[in-house]
Amino acid sequence: MAFWGSVAVLNGIVRYYLALTAVFVESTDTLILGFPIMIILFVSKWVGDKFTINIYTEHLKHQGLPLLPEEPPVFCDGILAKEVMSTPVLCLHRKERVANVYTALTNTRHKVFPIVDGYLDDWDLTGSELGMTIDCEHFMMKHPFFVTPDHPISKVYRLITGAGLRHIVVLDHDFQVRGIVSRCDLARYQEWHFWGNYGLHKVPAISS
Repeated sequence: MAFWGSVAVLNGIVRYYLALTAVFVESTDTLILGFPIMIILFVSKWVGDKFTINIYTEHLKHQGLPLLPEEPPVFCDGILAKEVMSTPVLCLHRKERVANVYTALTNTRHKVFPIVDGYLDDWDLTGSELGMTIDCEHFMMKHPFFVTPDHPISKVYRLITGAGLRHIVVLDHDFQVRGIVSRCDLARYQEWHFWGNYGLHKVPAISS
């Protein structure tokens, strides 16, 4: 009984169903216990998910890391991209001065800059090195993902997690940059569970 209890308790804490199945089957050195171990692991994970998240996810949240689950939080379909995006957006020209690129990297939090065609303000920096130009085309993503301001964040969430993106650009119908949605912006909307009840709450800003 102690063995079965340890199986249930450990999986209730970490929720690694498949990994723990292999670990416990190997530790017992008998395949006949594989099926009951799988049943216990499945039930303990199902019960644990009804009440709270696993200990590793909880630890990452306390550390302030923008961890996104595979599925978006509940009740987020009514929230639009324009409500969570970061503004204003600092854009760079395809041929940009080193000084502008350096200032952009040191003074912004999200570290992502849309490359656009058009006029950029001169920042009046001196120095021969700062006055040199850099070809941003070698560093940019030429076919980026983008959404409109009226996209629900549930779709933005699935696009970022499904494509493994850190940021996504928000463009209006004239293809003008309006904002940027990062993983940190989405991670502020978190789902809570308590004794079978669940909902959505917004946490303070998370540092990226």
